[in-house]
Amino acid sequence: MGWFLKGGLKIITDCYSFHQNPYLRTDDSNGKPFLFNYSKGQPTKTLYGDWDVATVPTEPEPTGTTTNQTIECVELLRKIFKERPICTRRVIRNLIPERLHYATKYALPQVSYYWRLGPWRDTCVKFGVDPRKSIEYAKYQVIAFKIDAVRSSKVWK
Repeated sequence: MGWFLKGGLKIITDCYSFHQNPYLRTDDSNGKPFLFNYSKGQPTKTLYGDWDVATVPTEPEPTGTTTNQTIECVELLRKIFKERPICTRRVIRNLIPERLHYATKYALPQVSYYWRLGPWRDTCVKFGVDPRKSIEYAKYQVIAFKIDAVRSSKVWK
């Protein structure tokens, strides 16, 4: 162990400061031990609605474990979606308390599905509501602007 010379070169053996990931734990509940990374994000099971699909999701997929904050956030989101069936994430963030902001990541897929394209792009829609079917949902349409921030040298001369 330590330093030694080999052909005029100094070589370090066993001194590479390896540290195991602190979030890596062993789990042997199935009888076989395996490593599990607890820092890895948990899937949210978000459902999506697309413009060219005939039907929209009517109920959420079953989720795994939930925390008290997630349950509280789901109840609050159900009240919000009862009044307003289509919301952007910005609206939701402004209507719920700050202490529940993190829980919305796991609570939203239990209450709504995410609209990807079209006039309701990037909105959360209450399960069973199809915004394409009624004119009353037109007021929830989103206008998105994309501004090209790159300035051409020819324009500014």
